[in-house]
Amino acid sequence: MRTQKPKAPGDSDLHAHYELGVLAQEFGRCRKASAEYKKEIARTDYYKAHYNLGTVLEQQRRYAEAIKEFKKVIQRRPAFYLAYNYLGLIYVELKQYADAIKAYSRAIQLNKRDPIPICNLGLAYDKSGQYRKAIAAFRKALTLAPRHLDALKDLGDLLICEGISVMEGLKLLQKAKRIAPDDPEVLACLAVGYLKQGRQAQATKFALRAQELAHNNRFALERVRMVERDAFLGERRKVKGLEKSRGRKRGQSPFPGGCFRGRPRGRKVVW
Repeated sequence: MRTQKPKAPGDSDLHAHYELGVLAQEFGRCRKASAEYKKEIARTDYYKAHYNLGTVLEQQRRYAEAIKEFKKVIQRRPAFYLAYNYLGLIYVELKQYADAIKAYSRAIQLNKRDPIPICNLGLAYDKSGQYRKAIAAFRKALTLAPRHLDALKDLGDLLICEGISVMEGLKLLQKAKRIAPDDPEVLACLAVGYLKQGRQAQATKFALRAQELAHNNRFALERVRMVERDAFLGERRKVKGLEKSRGRKRGQSPFPGGCFRGRPRGRKVVW
Protein backbone atom coordinates (compact mmCIF):
# COMPACT_ATOMS: atom_id res chain seq x y z
CA MET A 1 0.00 0.00 0.00
CA ARG A 2 1.21 3.49 -0.77
CA THR A 3 2.37 5.66 2.12
CA GLN A 4 2.56 8.94 0.22
CA LYS A 5 0.26 11.61 1.63
CA PRO A 6 -2.50 12.95 -0.66
CA LYS A 7 -1.79 16.31 -2.15
CA ALA A 8 -3.68 19.34 -0.88
CA PRO A 9 -7.14 19.79 -2.47
CA GLY A 10 -6.17 23.24 -3.69
CA ASP A 11 -3.36 21.92 -5.84
CA SER A 12 -5.67 21.20 -8.78
CA ASP A 13 -2.76 21.47 -11.23
CA LEU A 14 -1.23 18.40 -9.59
CA HIS A 15 -4.39 16.36 -10.14
CA ALA A 16 -4.84 16.51 -13.89
CA HIS A 17 -6.03 12.89 -14.20
CA TYR A 18 -8.54 13.45 -11.40
CA GLU A 19 -9.95 16.50 -13.21
CA LEU A 20 -10.19 14.52 -16.45
CA GLY A 21 -12.00 11.76 -14.56
CA VAL A 22 -14.53 14.23 -13.13
CA LEU A 23 -15.19 15.60 -16.62
CA ALA A 24 -15.63 12.11 -18.07
CA GLN A 25 -17.95 11.11 -15.24
CA GLU A 26 -20.11 14.19 -15.77
CA PHE A 27 -20.63 13.10 -19.38
CA GLY A 28 -21.45 9.51 -18.36
CA ARG A 29 -18.20 8.01 -19.67
CA CYS A 30 -17.66 5.68 -16.72
CA ARG A 31 -14.86 3.57 -18.22
CA LYS A 32 -12.86 6.68 -19.12
CA ALA A 33 -13.51 8.17 -15.67
CA SER A 34 -12.35 4.98 -13.93
CA ALA A 35 -9.17 4.89 -16.00
CA GLU A 36 -8.33 8.51 -15.16
CA TYR A 37 -9.04 8.07 -11.44
CA LYS A 38 -6.77 5.01 -11.35
CA LYS A 39 -3.99 6.98 -13.04
CA GLU A 40 -4.39 9.72 -10.44
CA ILE A 41 -4.28 7.18 -7.63
CA ALA A 42 -1.09 5.68 -9.08
CA ARG A 43 0.51 9.16 -9.24
CA THR A 44 -0.63 10.87 -6.03
CA ASP A 45 -2.92 8.48 -4.11
CA TYR A 46 -5.38 11.38 -4.01
CA TYR A 47 -8.25 10.57 -1.66
CA LYS A 48 -10.86 12.28 -3.84
CA ALA A 49 -9.83 10.04 -6.73
CA HIS A 50 -10.53 7.01 -4.52
CA TYR A 51 -13.89 8.53 -3.58
CA ASN A 52 -15.01 9.25 -7.12
CA LEU A 53 -13.76 5.88 -8.32
CA GLY A 54 -15.96 4.36 -5.63
CA THR A 55 -18.98 6.26 -6.93
CA VAL A 56 -18.36 4.96 -10.46
CA LEU A 57 -18.02 1.39 -9.20
CA GLU A 58 -21.25 1.73 -7.23
CA GLN A 59 -23.08 2.92 -10.34
CA GLN A 60 -21.86 -0.24 -12.05
CA ARG A 61 -23.05 -2.30 -9.06
CA ARG A 62 -19.52 -3.47 -8.35
CA TYR A 63 -20.24 -3.08 -4.67
CA ALA A 64 -17.32 -5.00 -3.16
CA GLU A 65 -14.81 -2.93 -5.14
CA ALA A 66 -16.63 0.29 -4.29
CA ILE A 67 -16.56 -0.50 -0.57
CA LYS A 68 -12.78 -0.98 -0.76
CA GLU A 69 -12.36 2.44 -2.36
CA PHE A 70 -14.48 4.20 0.25
CA LYS A 71 -12.59 2.48 3.04
CA LYS A 72 -9.35 3.73 1.47
CA VAL A 73 -10.78 7.24 1.59
CA ILE A 74 -11.54 6.81 5.28
CA GLN A 75 -8.00 5.56 5.94
CA ARG A 76 -6.57 8.70 4.35
CA ARG A 77 -9.21 11.16 5.56
CA PRO A 78 -10.98 9.78 8.67
CA ALA A 79 -13.17 12.89 8.93
CA PHE A 80 -14.43 12.69 5.34
CA TYR A 81 -18.05 12.00 6.22
CA LEU A 82 -19.28 11.65 2.63
CA ALA A 83 -17.40 8.35 2.33
CA TYR A 84 -19.39 6.99 5.28
CA ASN A 85 -22.61 8.26 3.70
CA TYR A 86 -21.82 6.44 0.47
CA LEU A 87 -20.93 3.25 2.35
CA GLY A 88 -24.36 3.46 3.91
CA LEU A 89 -25.96 3.69 0.47
CA ILE A 90 -24.19 0.54 -0.66
CA TYR A 91 -25.06 -1.39 2.50
CA VAL A 92 -28.75 -0.47 1.98
CA GLU A 93 -28.53 -1.80 -1.57
CA LEU A 94 -27.08 -5.02 -0.13
CA LYS A 95 -29.82 -5.07 2.54
CA GLN A 96 -27.16 -4.97 5.25
CA TYR A 97 -29.15 -2.48 7.27
CA ALA A 98 -27.18 -2.76 10.52
CA ASP A 99 -23.98 -1.83 8.68
CA ALA A 100 -25.79 0.98 6.87
CA ILE A 101 -27.03 2.41 10.16
CA LYS A 102 -23.50 2.35 11.59
CA ALA A 103 -22.09 4.07 8.50
CA TYR A 104 -24.74 6.79 8.47
CA SER A 105 -24.41 7.33 12.22
CA ARG A 106 -20.68 7.87 11.81
CA ALA A 107 -21.29 10.35 8.98
CA ILE A 108 -23.69 12.27 11.23
CA GLN A 109 -21.15 12.34 14.06
CA LEU A 110 -18.66 13.94 11.68
CA ASN A 111 -21.14 16.47 10.28
CA LYS A 112 -24.26 17.14 12.32
CA ARG A 113 -25.52 19.91 10.03
CA ASP A 114 -25.93 17.98 6.79
CA PRO A 115 -29.51 16.61 6.47
CA ILE A 116 -28.59 14.07 3.76
CA PRO A 117 -27.01 11.34 5.95
CA ILE A 118 -29.69 11.98 8.60
CA CYS A 119 -32.44 11.39 6.03
CA ASN A 120 -30.58 8.33 4.73
CA LEU A 121 -30.34 7.00 8.29
CA GLY A 122 -34.11 7.36 8.52
CA LEU A 123 -34.51 5.35 5.34
CA ALA A 124 -32.24 2.59 6.70
CA TYR A 125 -34.32 2.46 9.90
CA ASP A 126 -37.49 2.38 7.78
CA LYS A 127 -36.27 -0.53 5.65
CA SER A 128 -35.24 -2.46 8.78
CA GLY A 129 -38.67 -1.98 10.36
CA GLN A 130 -37.56 0.48 13.06
CA TYR A 131 -40.29 2.98 12.27
CA ARG A 132 -40.08 5.17 15.40
CA LYS A 133 -36.37 5.75 14.85
CA ALA A 134 -37.02 6.37 11.17
CA ILE A 135 -39.63 9.03 11.94
CA ALA A 136 -37.30 10.71 14.44
CA ALA A 137 -34.48 10.83 11.88
CA PHE A 138 -36.72 12.26 9.14
CA ARG A 139 -38.05 14.93 11.53
CA LYS A 140 -34.50 15.85 12.53
CA ALA A 141 -33.54 16.25 8.87
CA LEU A 142 -36.56 18.51 8.34
CA THR A 143 -35.58 20.59 11.37
CA LEU A 144 -32.26 21.30 9.66
CA ALA A 145 -33.78 21.71 6.17
CA PRO A 146 -37.58 22.21 6.16
CA ARG A 147 -37.71 21.95 2.35
CA HIS A 148 -35.59 18.80 2.10
CA LEU A 149 -37.43 16.87 -0.61
CA ASP A 150 -36.33 13.34 0.35
CA ALA A 151 -37.15 13.85 4.02
CA LEU A 152 -40.62 15.20 3.21
CA LYS A 153 -41.25 12.38 0.76
CA ASP A 154 -39.89 9.52 2.87
CA LEU A 155 -41.58 10.65 6.08
CA GLY A 156 -44.89 11.19 4.28
CA ASP A 157 -44.66 7.78 2.63
CA LEU A 158 -43.87 6.05 5.93
CA LEU A 159 -46.74 7.73 7.81
CA ILE A 160 -49.17 6.74 5.06
CA CYS A 161 -48.04 3.20 4.27
CA GLU A 162 -47.81 2.19 7.92
CA GLY A 163 -51.16 3.80 8.73
CA ILE A 164 -49.62 6.08 11.36
CA SER A 165 -51.13 9.35 10.09
CA VAL A 166 -52.45 9.57 6.55
CA MET A 167 -53.44 13.23 6.99
CA GLU A 168 -49.97 14.33 8.11
CA GLY A 169 -48.37 12.19 5.43
CA LEU A 170 -50.44 13.86 2.73
CA LYS A 171 -49.59 17.33 4.04
CA LEU A 172 -45.88 16.52 3.86
CA LEU A 173 -46.21 15.10 0.35
CA GLN A 174 -48.26 18.08 -0.83
CA LYS A 175 -45.46 20.35 0.40
CA ALA A 176 -42.98 18.16 -1.47
CA LYS A 177 -45.11 18.46 -4.62
CA ARG A 178 -44.99 22.26 -4.39
CA ILE A 179 -41.19 22.00 -4.33
CA ALA A 180 -40.95 19.42 -7.14
CA PRO A 181 -44.25 19.25 -9.07
CA ASP A 182 -43.07 16.54 -11.48
CA ASP A 183 -41.16 14.25 -9.14
CA PRO A 184 -42.54 10.76 -9.90
CA GLU A 185 -41.83 9.45 -6.41
CA VAL A 186 -43.76 12.29 -4.76
CA LEU A 187 -46.69 11.81 -7.16
CA ALA A 188 -46.74 8.05 -6.61
CA CYS A 189 -46.71 8.47 -2.82
CA LEU A 190 -49.53 11.01 -3.07
CA ALA A 191 -51.50 8.49 -5.11
CA VAL A 192 -51.15 5.92 -2.33
CA GLY A 193 -52.23 8.50 0.25
CA TYR A 194 -55.32 9.50 -1.71
CA LEU A 195 -56.23 5.84 -2.16
CA LYS A 196 -55.97 5.33 1.62
CA GLN A 197 -58.52 8.14 2.00
CA GLY A 198 -60.83 6.53 -0.54
CA ARG A 199 -60.24 9.28 -3.12
CA GLN A 200 -59.83 6.83 -5.98
CA ALA A 201 -60.16 9.31 -8.85
CA GLN A 202 -57.31 11.46 -7.51
CA ALA A 203 -55.25 8.38 -6.70
CA THR A 204 -55.58 7.10 -10.27
CA LYS A 205 -54.77 10.53 -11.71
CA PHE A 206 -51.57 10.90 -9.71
CA ALA A 207 -50.54 7.28 -10.26
CA LEU A 208 -50.91 7.62 -14.02
CA ARG A 209 -48.86 10.81 -14.03
CA ALA A 210 -46.19 9.18 -11.84
CA GLN A 211 -46.01 6.20 -14.19
CA GLU A 212 -45.64 8.55 -17.16
CA LEU A 213 -42.66 10.29 -15.53
CA ALA A 214 -41.09 7.33 -13.73
CA HIS A 215 -39.14 5.71 -16.60
CA ASN A 216 -36.91 3.25 -14.67
CA ASN A 217 -37.56 4.64 -11.17
CA ARG A 218 -38.26 1.43 -9.24
CA PHE A 219 -39.59 3.10 -6.10
CA ALA A 220 -42.19 5.16 -7.98
CA LEU A 221 -43.27 2.16 -10.05
CA GLU A 222 -43.67 0.00 -6.96
CA ARG A 223 -46.01 2.62 -5.47
CA VAL A 224 -47.93 2.79 -8.76
CA ARG A 225 -48.35 -0.98 -8.61
CA MET A 226 -49.76 -0.63 -5.08
CA VAL A 227 -52.38 1.82 -6.34
CA GLU A 228 -53.08 -0.27 -9.42
CA ARG A 229 -53.64 -3.40 -7.35
CA ASP A 230 -55.62 -1.86 -4.50
CA ALA A 231 -57.73 0.44 -6.66
CA PHE A 232 -58.56 -2.31 -9.11
CA LEU A 233 -59.45 -4.78 -6.37
CA GLY A 234 -61.54 -2.12 -4.67
CA GLU A 235 -63.37 -1.41 -7.91
CA ARG A 236 -64.04 -5.10 -8.46
CA ARG A 237 -65.43 -5.45 -4.94
CA LYS A 238 -67.60 -2.38 -5.38
CA VAL A 239 -69.27 -3.50 -8.60
CA LYS A 240 -69.22 -7.21 -7.68
CA GLY A 241 -67.28 -8.29 -10.70
CA LEU A 242 -68.93 -5.90 -13.18
CA GLU A 243 -66.72 -3.46 -15.05
CA LYS A 244 -67.39 0.26 -15.18
CA SER A 245 -68.37 1.57 -18.60
CA ARG A 246 -65.05 3.09 -19.63
CA GLY A 247 -64.17 0.77 -22.44
CA ARG A 248 -62.00 -1.60 -20.39
CA LYS A 249 -62.29 -5.32 -20.80
CA ARG A 250 -62.92 -7.52 -17.80
CA GLY A 251 -59.69 -7.87 -15.81
CA GLN A 252 -57.91 -5.04 -17.68
CA SER A 253 -55.80 -2.67 -15.58
CA PRO A 254 -56.61 1.08 -15.69
CA PHE A 255 -52.86 1.70 -16.02
CA PRO A 256 -51.70 1.42 -19.67
CA GLY A 257 -48.51 -0.44 -20.37
CA GLY A 258 -48.10 -1.85 -16.89
CA CYS A 259 -44.96 -1.32 -14.81
CA PHE A 260 -41.43 -2.65 -14.94
CA ARG A 261 -38.52 -2.96 -12.60
CA GLY A 262 -35.61 -0.59 -12.91
CA ARG A 263 -32.65 0.94 -11.11
CA PRO A 264 -33.31 1.72 -7.43
CA ARG A 265 -33.12 5.28 -6.25
CA GLY A 266 -30.12 6.60 -4.39
CA ARG A 267 -28.83 9.83 -2.87
CA LYS A 268 -25.32 10.40 -4.02
CA VAL A 269 -22.82 13.19 -3.65
CA VAL A 270 -20.04 13.38 -6.25
CA TRP A 271 -17.23 15.88 -6.24
